[in-house]
Amino acid sequence: MPIYEYRCKNCGYKFERFYRTFKIEEVHCPRCGETAEKIISPFFACTEEVSYENTRVEEKIKNYEREGKFSHAAELADKSGLKERAMENYKKAGYEVERWKPKEQKF
Repeated sequence: MPIYEYRCKNCGYKFERFYRTFKIEEVHCPRCGETAEKIISPFFACTEEVSYENTRVEEKIKNYEREGKFSHAAELADKSGLKERAMENYKKAGYEVERWKPKEQKF
C-alpha cells in the first residue's frame, strides 16, 4: 500500500496518506482544510556489492581447488578471512586440523 507525504500550501503542516490504489485525488490539509502538495520523502536503500578484489580472490581459490593445490587454497582463504573454507582445504591437503575453540577463562 503506497504511503504519500504531503505539506499544506497554507499552514505548512506535514502529514501522510495511505492509498490502496494509485489513483490520487486532490488532498486537503487535516488542520486548515486547504490544498496540500505531495512532497518527496527521504528514503534509505540498502544494496550489497561484491568488490572486484573479493571476486578475484574467490576465483583464485576455486582454481587452486580444481588443480588440487589445497594448501595454496587454504592459505589464501585464511589470509582473506574465509576461515571455514581454509580449514576444509587444510584438511584436504592432509593437515590435522581441529576446530579452534577459545580457551576457557578461570576466574
